[in-house]
Amino acid sequence: SEGVHQEDINVLIMGRGTSSVPLFTQMLGRILLAGKKLNIRPIVLDLQGNIHIYQELVEEVRKVAIAKVQRGERLPNNQTINQFMRKFEIYDYELEQKDFLDMLNDKIRDNRDSKRVLTWVHELEEYCKTYKSWPEYSNQTYKLSNGTTSSQLYNWLRSSGYNKGEFKHIDVVDENGIKVIDIVNKFEKFAPKRIAEDGDPIGLQLGSLHNDVHKMMVTLDVRPETVDEAIENNVDFIFAHHPAMFVPVKKFDLDVPQNAMYAKLIKHDITVYGAHTNLDNANGGMNDWLAEQLGLENTEFLLPTKVDPVSNEKYSMGRVGELKDSLTAMEFAEYCKKVLNLRGLRLIAADNQKPVKRVAVLGGSGGRFFNAALLHKANAYVTGDISYHTGHDMIAAGLTVVDAGHHIESICKPKLTDKFKKWNNENDWEIDIYQSKLNTDPFQFI
Repeated sequence: SEGVHQEDINVLIMGRGTSSVPLFTQMLGRILLAGKKLNIRPIVLDLQGNIHIYQELVEEVRKVAIAKVQRGERLPNNQTINQFMRKFEIYDYELEQKDFLDMLNDKIRDNRDSKRVLTWVHELEEYCKTYKSWPEYSNQTYKLSNGTTSSQLYNWLRSSGYNKGEFKHIDVVDENGIKVIDIVNKFEKFAPKRIAEDGDPIGLQLGSLHNDVHKMMVTLDVRPETVDEAIENNVDFIFAHHPAMFVPVKKFDLDVPQNAMYAKLIKHDITVYGAHTNLDNANGGMNDWLAEQLGLENTEFLLPTKVDPVSNEKYSMGRVGELKDSLTAMEFAEYCKKVLNLRGLRLIAADNQKPVKRVAVLGGSGGRFFNAALLHKANAYVTGDISYHTGHDMIAAGLTVVDAGHHIESICKPKLTDKFKKWNNENDWEIDIYQSKLNTDPFQFI
């Protein structure tokens, strides 16, 4: 609303008929609070090709909204809007698809910021002429669909060259869109923030929890190369294990690569969320995935048990379990290299032939917890980022340790992707879920 300089705004909302109307409340509120006096002509397109124009409704909302703002009250809510809808009985406007396209062309022909909109309108018109249907965008192909959703149409729209935020005077809104907060709320039932370690900067990193999500990317790390990957794949929400902002920014110097990365995320309207030690502590989370990958049986918690104050569920970081067969220290290191898909690792052992049957594992930097592995009578400990002097202490204690590196936590990418896809289907989110294809391990073995 702050960037509006015209006295006339056309609002195009992709939605399912009259369910789109409550969005006008938010739009009117923002414009009114910005002090603008504008003539808003709402155009609501449903996915059956019908067009709805709710001028009288908007005028009624405008009056109520102005009165509420003047009294310092909150703007009308969706319940109020629904009452207006019933009052005006506005359910009877119908136009053919071609009529709508002609009308939309007339509305925006003279708008110098709408060249891309005109481009996709023409492409959409050609598609409708050919297939007699609205398109579905899937895997870079267009195909006939009788059940196209607003999210699918939006993705098709983006593939034709539209980028959110590019136009000053035409707003395209997916009113059925899933918000970041919808996904976060579902995830935090699985791995609530309250079970994270104290001081861990988890949660929202950049952006807004109320931004729309059409395509999300799951990654281990948020690095400049993964941000570029997200941009190239039209991602608007990045879900990462490692927080993007471990260290607060004191000076936003864009010559600093990390700061330039933040600026790029903001420029492209990409929201970033990090789930770190809450995912490490969660039952069925990071350390259970690693224990499963290592083939450990009869697993138990490694670190002291804590209790979730809300669910009363016990949780802990790290796992201890039994291998199916006993291995020597060297055989176990080779086994870890294979099942964890590693290019190399570091073995810390006083005796490479020492038998290994009981194993502790903790993803990430777990060197300081090796005494917990000893307390659980583990023969070997799998973790990452072992320091020189800690390695000496481990040898002195008689513990075989495999430093598999911090990057073994990339197991979260396929695991989280599967989990989000499951929730996507169960909750009809209708978003695209993309697993980062980049390897962000900074180390090479030569």
